[in-house]
Amino acid sequence: MVSKHREGFPDERVARRIHEEIDTLRQLQDRPEVVRLIDTFEDEDRVWIVTELCSGGDLEHFIKDYGRMTEPEAAHAAHDILQVLAECHRQGICYADVKPANFLLTRPYRRSGQGEDSRLLELRTTDFGCSQRIQESGKLNKRTGTPLYMAPELFMRYYGVESDQWALGIMMYQMLSGHLPFWNAQSDRSPFAVMSAILNAEVRYDGPEWESVSEEATDFLSKLLDRDYNSRLTASDALQHPWIAKFCGGDECAAPENLVQRPPATSEQLL
Repeated sequence: MVSKHREGFPDERVARRIHEEIDTLRQLQDRPEVVRLIDTFEDEDRVWIVTELCSGGDLEHFIKDYGRMTEPEAAHAAHDILQVLAECHRQGICYADVKPANFLLTRPYRRSGQGEDSRLLELRTTDFGCSQRIQESGKLNKRTGTPLYMAPELFMRYYGVESDQWALGIMMYQMLSGHLPFWNAQSDRSPFAVMSAILNAEVRYDGPEWESVSEEATDFLSKLLDRDYNSRLTASDALQHPWIAKFCGGDECAAPENLVQRPPATSEQLL
């Protein structure tokens, strides 16, 4: 349920933005990794967006509960997210808020102990409230998203879909190491400190948590966390990276143009 009233903004503008978000979600329904839109309803004050039921919480809480992920888990999560980003970028949409909280788990997952087989998460992308259409210039200037996941070029207010790839790199670093690349619990996270770290701090892969992470995985991360957006790995190219192909080979790694027809919603999804 989303209110059409937001302090400091005209109601018409808020309502228009909500409708734009719904339109974007509707345009991406052919991608099975996007949350299924069932219906929408509205009155003068609110909009109700009805989606499939995702009962497993979000990826942010999964990481908090279970810590770092195995490489197969992380690679499959990256694959699902990249499929959505590749389709967004193909349609000229910058998602603009890639972070763990925006990826829902379709069902609960548990880890009972060491040595258990990896449980590959089935994700659904949600919350397209920050997404933007790329302008004729190919660049955007509205700073949006979550600061810890912002790409360097966002601080210059001159960015494009490549910023989504940086944010995914931050996410993947967090998933494989259990922490963010530039900060720990004691770090200064003031706006200036966050900006300075993103623009200048070294991305390190030398802690004990990285000893068991493969070179292919760190190569994947380094190509996403490239401060030069011109050479940063695109979503389509990232789907073909050897690390993704290693765990998501075959039809799963099909190009984003090969969209999957969704089956009808089940009664459980409509609850």
